[in-house]
Amino acid sequence: SIYGASRLVRCFPPNWLTAWIIGFTIFQNWLFHGPINSLFKPQFYQLAGWQQDAHELIQQVPHTGSLAAQNFLLPHLSQRESYSLLPEIKDADYIAVVLNYSGPDFYGPPLDKLQEQLDQLIATNQYHIIWQKNQSLLLKRVK
Repeated sequence: SIYGASRLVRCFPPNWLTAWIIGFTIFQNWLFHGPINSLFKPQFYQLAGWQQDAHELIQQVPHTGSLAAQNFLLPHLSQRESYSLLPEIKDADYIAVVLNYSGPDFYGPPLDKLQEQLDQLIATNQYHIIWQKNQSLLLKRVK
């Protein structure tokens, strides 16, 4: 790429070449529905309902204690001594989940299986709900 660019710079003025590359890139993104197209979609600038609930859930999780959370929540909540990635719970003091998550989840159970797991934990009185908004839940271990 560098060798080819150096040969092109000898043949064409650098400003013209830069403008051509940028223009062609924008055209290619438009033609093949690349990521630049997202800038023109209104939903790019708005949070989905589950995202707003997830932000509120993150604020509700205590800073101390161990935690089990979904893959997309854990980076925001991992500043603690002990945490695990659902479906593993280990000895978590808290469980944070968003059951109406619509993004890609590359790890973890499907949402219906996760709902079953949580229902089982609540039914056996191992955890109870301490915060809920729509389908975002924060559970605390019963001691």
